[in-house]
Amino acid sequence: MISHFMFALRPRLFISYAREDEAFARTLNAALNQAGYHTFFDKSTIKIGDVFPEKIIRALKRTDACILIMSPYSVQSEWCKLESFRNCSFSNCRFPNEAIPEKLKGRNFVNND
Repeated sequence: MISHFMFALRPRLFISYAREDEAFARTLNAALNQAGYHTFFDKSTIKIGDVFPEKIIRALKRTDACILIMSPYSVQSEWCKLESFRNCSFSNCRFPNEAIPEKLKGRNFVNND
């Protein structure tokens, strides 16, 4: 009973990444799941026949936080830009490097370098 209660207290995490960063995103997703976090990771959450944009938008609305995997590829990805803009419109952002998408410049964020 206690472990179920503790799981409910953990934030729901959305993992945003470019396809070129999929190997790292899969590793991160597995580690977060093993640590007891509920994640939205498109490769394991979106099923055949699902409407991709609807699933992404619904998940972004339901998550507590978004992990943006920043890379040269993600800053060029239209989906990553959409996901980061939607999520960072309402919360603090944390970026691991100086590659901040133009739409996010000027927003409140913490750099974890």
